[in-house]
Amino acid sequence: MAFKKGQGGRRKGTVNKATADLKALARPYTAEALATILVVMRDEKGLPQARLGAANAILDRGHGKAPQAVTGADGGAIATVTRVIHEHIP
Repeated sequence: MAFKKGQGGRRKGTVNKATADLKALARPYTAEALATILVVMRDEKGLPQARLGAANAILDRGHGKAPQAVTGADGGAIATVTRVIHEHIP
């Protein structure tokens, strides 16, 4: 089936059934998984990388992931887009 440009795939707001099924299977284990992450984070004899990863996983789930900066050799994508706009729009 061919889609018109900009109209392909799932419609906005439609649930991805594969993802929904996986989430439904995983939800009963949420508390156990969080408890495991806490054990790793609190293990003072554990690897620092594992402890840091566990701490980050907890923060990501509790507060969302931190915004990621977009940078590049020329000042980043934002600076590049801004420069291009100013060069081409009077």
